[in-house]
Amino acid sequence: MDVAEDLRLRYGLERQPTQDEVDEWHRVTKNLIAEGEPNSKAGDVAAKYVLPGYRTRVFKSEADNIEALLKELSKK
Repeated sequence: MDVAEDLRLRYGLERQPTQDEVDEWHRVTKNLIAEGEPNSKAGDVAAKYVLPGYRTRVFKSEADNIEALLKELSKK
């Protein structure tokens, strides 16, 4: 699984995020979930805050769900 590419597709980013941006998205998303936000909303809010070019592109395919992305990042 290429999490950076999945994030690019899911959030309509103009470019693939860097590993630092992916790590920051992961941190912010986990914090928001810990505060009680649902996974999908937490991921969306984190993307708006962390990932440049949020929703500037539209892709026909949709990336893996937030749970799959968080699970993959937690393996590292």
